[in-house]
Amino acid sequence: MLGLACDWLCEACNTRQSFEVIGAYLNRFLYIYATTFAELACTSDSDRSKAQGILMKVDALSQVHSSTSAHLKN
Repeated sequence: MLGLACDWLCEACNTRQSFEVIGAYLNRFLYIYATTFAELACTSDSDRSKAQGILMKVDALSQVHSSTSAHLKN
C-alpha cells in the first residue's frame, strides 16, 4: 500500500497541477509514515528486498518532488 501511495504521489507531482494540494498530501504522508520508513531502512537481511522496493519508491518520490518544485523556488 505504501508503494502505491508513493507511485500516486509521483504521478501527481509530474502533472504539475494543484501543486499546493499535492504538497499537502505529501507532507501528511511523510509525517504519518516517517517512522515506518525509518524502520524499513533498518530491517534485517531476510526482509530487505520488500523494504528496499518501498525505500526506492520513496527516494524516487523525493527526486520527482524536488525536480517539479524547482520552478517554484526561482
